[in-house]
Amino acid sequence: MLAVIILNKDWVYLENKAKMLSLLIIPVLITGMTSSFAQQSTILELAPTDDAYVVTDLNDPVDKQGLEKINTGSLKFLKLWYAWESKGREQNKVLSHAYLTFDLSKLSKDQINSAKLDMYLQDARLTANSRNVAVHLSTSSTWKELTLTHQNAPSFETEPIAVTPISAEKNWYEWDLTDTVRDNAGSKLTLVVLLEDILNKNEEVAEFASKEVDDRYLRPKLVIETAPITTTNESDFDMRIIGVIATVVAGGGIAIVLYMRNRKKMSNAEPVTTTNQEQQPTSTGEMSCPSCGRNVSKEFKICPYCERDLTQQKLKCHNCGKDISTEYKVCPYCGSRSAYE
Repeated sequence: MLAVIILNKDWVYLENKAKMLSLLIIPVLITGMTSSFAQQSTILELAPTDDAYVVTDLNDPVDKQGLEKINTGSLKFLKLWYAWESKGREQNKVLSHAYLTFDLSKLSKDQINSAKLDMYLQDARLTANSRNVAVHLSTSSTWKELTLTHQNAPSFETEPIAVTPISAEKNWYEWDLTDTVRDNAGSKLTLVVLLEDILNKNEEVAEFASKEVDDRYLRPKLVIETAPITTTNESDFDMRIIGVIATVVAGGGIAIVLYMRNRKKMSNAEPVTTTNQEQQPTSTGEMSCPSCGRNVSKEFKICPYCERDLTQQKLKCHNCGKDISTEYKVCPYCGSRSAYE
């Protein structure tokens, strides 16, 4: 009965191990299968390949001041500026706006979840609490920052694609350009950034960090969130199936190792008796009394516990007098147990 109880306990042990193993394997299988069919979305930060700003004075059509010939491609800022017949510039209508080009050639339209232009405002001299800064789409992306001037700058659309108010300097500002970036995926995209509102008799300046600024963190960037990519070609599907099978096989191998390890523990365990009397192990130089079963020295002639003659190989039945084996529990001749009394 005791042996059966131990075996039952051992079976419960194995069963609990199997349950724990299944709790480990099942999430692995689910995770492996899920991750093999879809990848997480990715955030891309694209720096402009070129950026610069251009300047003109609308009251100087022949460019006597030479503003339209100025190239700013190596400067560390992008200057949005207007001076509209302001104090000290009563004869001027100065305007400047910035150009930025981004390479979208490695992106497809379906990949793009969202896209935002991020720019860091280094310095601002505004006459109001806030001013709107507009982003327009340019018609060309063939210009280069080290050769761009107002004279050769590409034109741009009159309607802005995004407008964001700016106020405090030393802050980041963003413009949502998701639709525009999707429409221009697979090619280059040029954006034109300018102060939207021009007030008469006024002058305002907003300087954003350019890609030449020393601190890389402050450089303008196009932040694009790409959609998860699902692979559907046949070879990738086969690789997913192989991955799932490998996970199952690995899990089965762990279960077998645990089972064999437990079997080894069982085989090395002490033997269990089913009798109520505990078997006493014999040590070197000892023997068990054939009558009472207690350990005695091999040198003893008589058992000190039951007075059994240890030199005899047989017992004499006290009832019928017949010689009987010491291994017998009852006398086979008369059925008496008196030989062991």
